[in-house]
Amino acid sequence: MKLGIIVNPIAGLGGPLGLGGSDGLSWLAEQGVKGPSYKRAVSYLSFLREALISKEEGLVEIFAGEGLYGHQSLAEARIEPDVIVECRSSANLCSRELSVKMADEGVDLIIFFGGDGTAFDVALGSNNKVPIVGVPAGTKMYNPVFVLSEHHLLELLSLFIEGETEIIEKEVFLVDEELLQKGVYKIIDKTTCKTVHSERKMLFQDSKDLASTIDEEELMGIAKFLEEEYGFPLKGSWIIGPGRTLQKIVGFYGFTKGFLGFMGISDGKVVCHPCSSSDLARILTEKEDARILLSPIGGSGFLVGRGNKELTPRVLRLIGDKSRILIVSTKDKLRRIKYMLVDTGDAFTDSLLEGYTRVIVGYYEEMVAKVLSSSKTDKN
Repeated sequence: MKLGIIVNPIAGLGGPLGLGGSDGLSWLAEQGVKGPSYKRAVSYLSFLREALISKEEGLVEIFAGEGLYGHQSLAEARIEPDVIVECRSSANLCSRELSVKMADEGVDLIIFFGGDGTAFDVALGSNNKVPIVGVPAGTKMYNPVFVLSEHHLLELLSLFIEGETEIIEKEVFLVDEELLQKGVYKIIDKTTCKTVHSERKMLFQDSKDLASTIDEEELMGIAKFLEEEYGFPLKGSWIIGPGRTLQKIVGFYGFTKGFLGFMGISDGKVVCHPCSSSDLARILTEKEDARILLSPIGGSGFLVGRGNKELTPRVLRLIGDKSRILIVSTKDKLRRIKYMLVDTGDAFTDSLLEGYTRVIVGYYEEMVAKVLSSSKTDKN
């Protein structure tokens, strides 16, 4: 079996910096900067190491992008690739060029590390010649080609090697970044790709649900509840997460918030927007009354780890009491998801967030939902 490994080394940098994505940061890769995707690649590949090197000799032949684009991550995971694939393009086009070359080399599967932009590039480059599987390591990951966790990737790889999977076609899309900031989810380009499927287990996250509705009356009820019970948003300190639900709620009080990123409010005044992970850490450290407002992503159900990378494990541990996190959702969105998932990249931090929790769904209306680490669910 020939396995391709592609790492977009600067994917995910936009998250902790409070940016909507990493597309404008490609020059950093040329400076040798390693983003969160690089670290996640090392972590995942280290987890896969035994599966990749303990198989009978010659069973898995590894093709890796040169340098930061795959080879260095493998080296840190103590895995030696069989073939180094060169990239002659600029940094922002390397993922596409590498997937073209690997497809031409006849690899059987490409595993890439990045976000939605990387997914689209690899889908275009592979040109339906070879199945692709994504590891969520970017800022935005709304597409359905990303595995849920390293455990799911290991299982997928084992099933694939044993011939117990099938190849299916999925759509990969790009959204208009400017409109997204305004809460309008508009697909501006899409393509199809081959990926892996198992009848026995759901190994991938679901794509973002565009069908769930926004009930203005429900949202106004949620806002009124937060105002009466917690003084939102004019009293105390608030960290408001990304998404259309929270954008609408804070908008009722005259605040103009982008769809992506966090907004910090203290006693009715904006203290950061968009907020970096350092901004969030400062608010949580300086303001003991600070609360975080979050809403799960429709479809995939992710509460932490997709689209809100500003919530690093360090920031989350500063929260202390879980009651400082308030979760809101429309009833329609919550009914469409089985669990609310977390994927912080740190197992201990994931465990701190797990368990049954209340979700505010209207004016003095709550539902109970389960928060689960993405590594612990098979989605059955």
